Amino acid sequence: MKYLINILILALSILTVFGNDTIRLNNTSEKITGANMLTGINGMSLHDQLVFRQTPEGTVDSVYMSSELQQMAAPLGISLYRFPGGTPGNYYHFYGNGYGIDTNEVNCIPGKINNPWAAQFLGYDRAMDKNAMYYFADEMKKQKQSGKDIRILLSLNTHTHFYQGDLQAYSARIQQLLMEYTNNNLSLLDGNGDDVLDSTNIDWYAWELYNIQSGNTLQQIRNELLQDSGFRYRLGENLASIQYLKEQGLPVIGIELGNETYDEYVIFDDNLQYINGDCTTEGLVVPPPHALPLRYYFEGLLKNRLITSIYTDTLRKLYGNIPVGIPAASRLNYFSQDSAGQPVFIKRYELYGKKRDLWNYYFSIQPDINALIPHLYFQEFLPCDEYLDFEDKRLAEVFAAKAIRAYCDSSITYNLGLLPAAKYNKSIWVTEWNFTDVSFATNTFLHAQYIYEFFRQIVLIKEQSPKLVDGWIYHMLASGYYPWPLFRTQHIAPESLFIEKQIQYHPYYIWSSTLSQPVARLNNTPLLNNANVLLDIFSNTESNEWYVHFINTDTITAKISLKDHPLLWHQKAAYISNSSSYILRSESLTSTQYTPCNAVWNNGNNNNYTIIEENNLPVDTLLIPALSMGKYTLLWDTTQITTTLPQHKNTPTFLLYPNPATDYINIRTTQDFLMEPSIYVINDLTGKQVQCGKITGTNTVINRNGIPAGLYLINLQNKEQHTEYQKITLY
Repeated sequence: MKYLINILILALSILTVFGNDTIRLNNTSEKITGANMLTGINGMSLHDQLVFRQTPEGTVDSVYMSSELQQMAAPLGISLYRFPGGTPGNYYHFYGNGYGIDTNEVNCIPGKINNPWAAQFLGYDRAMDKNAMYYFADEMKKQKQSGKDIRILLSLNTHTHFYQGDLQAYSARIQQLLMEYTNNNLSLLDGNGDDVLDSTNIDWYAWELYNIQSGNTLQQIRNELLQDSGFRYRLGENLASIQYLKEQGLPVIGIELGNETYDEYVIFDDNLQYINGDCTTEGLVVPPPHALPLRYYFEGLLKNRLITSIYTDTLRKLYGNIPVGIPAASRLNYFSQDSAGQPVFIKRYELYGKKRDLWNYYFSIQPDINALIPHLYFQEFLPCDEYLDFEDKRLAEVFAAKAIRAYCDSSITYNLGLLPAAKYNKSIWVTEWNFTDVSFATNTFLHAQYIYEFFRQIVLIKEQSPKLVDGWIYHMLASGYYPWPLFRTQHIAPESLFIEKQIQYHPYYIWSSTLSQPVARLNNTPLLNNANVLLDIFSNTESNEWYVHFINTDTITAKISLKDHPLLWHQKAAYISNSSSYILRSESLTSTQYTPCNAVWNNGNNNNYTIIEENNLPVDTLLIPALSMGKYTLLWDTTQITTTLPQHKNTPTFLLYPNPATDYINIRTTQDFLMEPSIYVINDLTGKQVQCGKITGTNTVINRNGIPAGLYLINLQNKEQHTEYQKITLY
């Protein structure tokens, strides 16, 4: 009976010692591989990163990349770059200064759509003394020489073939081909597709277009294009940009054929003949591409396929198996509220989504396309004027915080899952992701929350589906346009570039500084139970470092008591020996250093936020301030240095029973202390040693030998280890 009782006591002790409060440092997910592909950056707006040096006469003498900006960006550890990126990429020309913007493509001339946004680059181009790629390549070479594993994703201006009219002459032949293939089905071709396209037949229509492209007509047009001198010139210009980077010793790991081509009207109506006008026509309304009749949408798909097939074939011949990706369209998710006022996302399947799905399926089935390239942005949400209508601004801000969390938790994976990438063995490259640029929340703590939680979702996706997305690229590094960049810049005087970290910089740094290390996430960490706090712990697989990531959107400070959570490294007790922090602490959800929304800007002191960097912090408690995000870096070890008994943590790696004891004490170890001569030591509360002896195995029995009744401390020692003290009461 006594033996049975001892067994029960032992079992209960094991549950107590190694229960749910124990954190096992070796209990991690798989090591996060390819982490440098998760923290890419968009290289657009290069002109906002340049310094223009002038002569005493006021003329530009030289232009160079801002070394100050590069130094400020260095802690981010960026190694994956996209160039030229974004909308400028659709107008970029390697043969020209700056971005090489061609006035025939962006200015208002007959047969064209005026693009004032792209036209504004003309001023910067005139100020630059060489092509933007040369500045970019020079900086990349510097970073490569410093030891960085630089990787470049190059976006080609395939749009120029539409802007310059390379395909205009073939519109009538393609329309005739569509009529013949559909047996003159005017009801199909003249409709917008809303009544015939649905989720069950999108792939069928994609394969029908594939059959059309395989016919003689499209092959003849392709051959004619290759004989056209203008087309060959523009093709050669794009290829020359790739060759230049190769000659500079810079690795081009992938080619992106255009930027968001699925939304570029010119692809579907490249001389505006289908709307009977041009940019000189007063009151001309340019419809969105998805509103066009199917005959014109089909024409655009086939024309773009002609272009992409020529590029993929040429790239394969010149550079072997270099990966090539095509822009893929994401659907819109509409905001709503449930009965409890919580944000929800309505996944409507409208014409907009149907046409986008058709685009994605059509290019997914092309065997020469390696990747689909979606861009993921938060939906347009509460612009400044709508925010003004809220009597209680706090309600709008809290709702925005909940909406951001709901979007990151559900809509990112939902939109990725809509892509037929896995079905057709394609990779996914996310070459742009960011917040909306029209919200009152842009460039506030809420924007920073979005970036933090988006990064968190990226890591979760990488862990759960390592092959789903090959790379993620944030939009963008630096710009004078405040809503998106990590750094806001401004040319305030000759040779003077104003540079300011925006609030978005800090969540990016929190994650990039961790992901630049060899890390794995700890599983089932019982540190905190708070719905308003997201907590993640990463273990450095090559050092004894522990990164505690957190975001707190509540107005109440949370606390983590480490002393309540025993740490184990395999079967050894571990101890926190040092702690440091990097924390963004905000006064409100709309804290910002700059915003054009006066309703936010006029909050006065509520705009404040601070960055807290501290070292050698107390190791027993971690504070998570209200409205904050950040990380603690903890250094742990399996040895503990102490000079006084009370400093020993009560984190057992051996069992004492019974406790209280009378005549005998049993010591049950969770590891074999016989590897070296090991002893137990019994001290009273003054630190005086009252008894010691050898550990004789995994179960050692100690005779009390007349030790007076009272409270005592026992620990185990050998040359390698010095365990914590445990209390025992002797009756």
